[in-house]
Amino acid sequence: MYEAVEEREARETEADTAVRSASQEKKEQSVHAGQTDVVSEPQDCCDPPPLPCASIPDALADIEEQQLGLTDATSLGTKNQTNESEVPRRKPKRRALIWSAAFVAVLLAVLTIASRRALKKTAQLKGPLLTSNPEEVKMFEEALQDQVEGFKRLWETASPATRQSFHAHYTPKVQGSSPTTSPLNLFERQVSWLLQKNRPGKRATPEQQGQYAQMLQIAWVVIKAAEARLVCLKQLEEFLAKAHRSDESRLSVRNPFFPGGTWTTSGGGLLSFRGFMNLLEPEKAASAGCGEASATDEAVPKALAHSLANSIQMHELQLEMDAKVHQVFHELLLITGTALPCGPQRPIEELAKTGALFSEQRRPFFPVSFFASLLSSFSRIHKAQEIPEEIISTWMYQWTYEGVTQRLTELEDLIRENASATASVKKTLVNRWVLLGPEDANDSTDFACLAFSLL
Repeated sequence: MYEAVEEREARETEADTAVRSASQEKKEQSVHAGQTDVVSEPQDCCDPPPLPCASIPDALADIEEQQLGLTDATSLGTKNQTNESEVPRRKPKRRALIWSAAFVAVLLAVLTIASRRALKKTAQLKGPLLTSNPEEVKMFEEALQDQVEGFKRLWETASPATRQSFHAHYTPKVQGSSPTTSPLNLFERQVSWLLQKNRPGKRATPEQQGQYAQMLQIAWVVIKAAEARLVCLKQLEEFLAKAHRSDESRLSVRNPFFPGGTWTTSGGGLLSFRGFMNLLEPEKAASAGCGEASATDEAVPKALAHSLANSIQMHELQLEMDAKVHQVFHELLLITGTALPCGPQRPIEELAKTGALFSEQRRPFFPVSFFASLLSSFSRIHKAQEIPEEIISTWMYQWTYEGVTQRLTELEDLIRENASATASVKKTLVNRWVLLGPEDANDSTDFACLAFSLL
């Protein structure tokens, strides 16, 4: 009996010892969880795990508590590691965002400044980009010199009356310039000054050579326009000489460009309106309905009718001469890439007095844009001064001495006022251009002044 009791007490003591040892191991694992990895001894996959000496329910409870403790410790360690790693990761992200924003701001500022400078440079450019080379420049110089030689030969063959008319009406007159300077000397001096003062050096860029080449082309056009104007004056002189030989031209309108020529011959007889139209052109007589059946019986003195016909032809010839010279000047627009304005035009007197000669900061070599406006205004004026056949055909109903005399007076006033207004406009343009330039004798009669005077 005593042996049974002692055996039972020994078993209870062993169980109690097993429980205590399991509890102690659980505490140690909880303390060292997450810091020290538990390394188990290698076991054979076929051997079952050893069972504790305690009861099965107690052992299962101990295993569950151990797993819970390991899970909590592992999760705690993971959270600590996550928090510690997130802090250094968030800081680089913020720094990257700040640097990206700063870079974008600086880039936008640089692009804005560059675009403004580009726009300013683009706004100053007029016409196409100019580039050239020494071979092309030499070709333009030779062409300009050839044009000057051609104008010189034409000038030497012109009559004194034609030279005087060219000097009086188509040469710039500015304060300080000699009134006795020959027009030929003016053109030759300007060409020589251009070749000496504006020729680029050997190290000139293609752009500098292009600008010089354009100057040469502009000068070439101005000399060509002067030659065309001189040819037109010779034609006008020939027309007046032919009209002077007529016996019925004593009452013709005095030409403002050849004031020395007076028509003093006399003649008799009468002339009908149909005969007057035949003096102009037979085609005009037919188109105006001046056949034998429609012609009136009224007639006027031949001298009066011839004077009216000569005056109309002289007026038409003057308009044709101006149109030829202006057509030559249109080559300036092609060279510089300038378009003629097509909108409403200011009166030419107002344009000459207050119009902006140029938009650049300093006076250019030639005011091409302003000159285009002048050509457009002159073209409009000349178009309005034409006497169409529709108007001439109505004179048939007033083909009397009083009616023809009135037409002749009106035509004389038109020619005189046109010449006076054109001379005033050209004088205003030349004086304004000279005042805006440097005080130089060559600049007082530069190619812009010469071109203004040739209009």
